[in-house]
Amino acid sequence: MSDFILKPKPDDVDQVWELEVNGKPVDANQVVLRSPYGIFSSGFGIEGYPRILFQESSFGGSVDVLWLKRDGTLYVAVIDMDRSDTMGDSLCFPGMYVFDGETHLGVSKRILTRELGLNADNYVIEPIGIVNPNRSTYFTPEGEGVHYYGIHIPDDQVVDGENGVLVFKDDIAKAPDAGLQKIVGCKFRPWHTLGGYQDAFIHTGLGLLLIHQENNK
Repeated sequence: MSDFILKPKPDDVDQVWELEVNGKPVDANQVVLRSPYGIFSSGFGIEGYPRILFQESSFGGSVDVLWLKRDGTLYVAVIDMDRSDTMGDSLCFPGMYVFDGETHLGVSKRILTRELGLNADNYVIEPIGIVNPNRSTYFTPEGEGVHYYGIHIPDDQVVDGENGVLVFKDDIAKAPDAGLQKIVGCKFRPWHTLGGYQDAFIHTGLGLLLIHQENNK
């Protein structure tokens, strides 16, 4: 992964951000933070104004959009994630970061196995689109970004759940450990009922899936 770092603040420009390290203010014209998840930088962009920029490892993770149709209605699988530090409990599509040495397709299979307790070899994984999550703050070269995959689930692998949702049969999805029990309990909901949720990945994934299906009738 080639690094893309914002330029330092010019000396003749007033400071417009504050940096704290361990709770103490630090004077800095440029900030770079590296982690296994990617590189965060704060500085000046080519436009000549201050920006923050995040470059994910492999330029974006993978998101799996599991779907099926029943009685003419499209259902998609969402999981309930605790995001109390940002927006509270939230429904979202299962996804993971891509680390060095991994491929996006390999991570899609890891999502199926690790997060959903499924045998990835039993499903056809179709790429349905690549997206930059936010062009103002994410750096992704052309052709890179978050990779979305559509995965068709046979109707006979799910049963009716409560409140009109569908769930995997007990012998289909099995949590590899107790800590993933909540994630494995993903629910298939009618696609049109998800419009009110504040998760951009849901709206993006739904759009890509609908476009993919329309183009492959």
